[in-house]
Amino acid sequence: MVVDDYVDGADALGILLSGAGYNVCVVSRGRQAVETARTFQPHVVILDLLIPDLNGFDVAAALKQQPWSDAAVFVAHTGLCTRDVMAKVKQAGFQHFLRKPSCFEDFESILSSLPTSVLRDRGRMTPA
Repeated sequence: MVVDDYVDGADALGILLSGAGYNVCVVSRGRQAVETARTFQPHVVILDLLIPDLNGFDVAAALKQQPWSDAAVFVAHTGLCTRDVMAKVKQAGFQHFLRKPSCFEDFESILSSLPTSVLRDRGRMTPA
């Protein structure tokens, strides 16, 4: 799942990931992410920290309440790179951090490093 209010960038990333064979859902708002994740149950959540109506930290906290999230991987994707933000990202349980602007290879590197069981369990963000 890609969650970012920069719609063009999020859509472009979704297209690239889909083209690489991943099953991707793209949303642009925090509450929309929480609602969509209930049924989509993503294995990987690429989450901008500054999104409308719920920030990325709040979205991550809400998603981590779901039983499926124990196996999910959370990637903070933001231009915010202060020490305070980095500490908060770690404290919030994000396993990865990507600073904007980032390139497709950054995402592919994270996805390719994940165990196959993480990506294939429910068919989300899984290479075809």
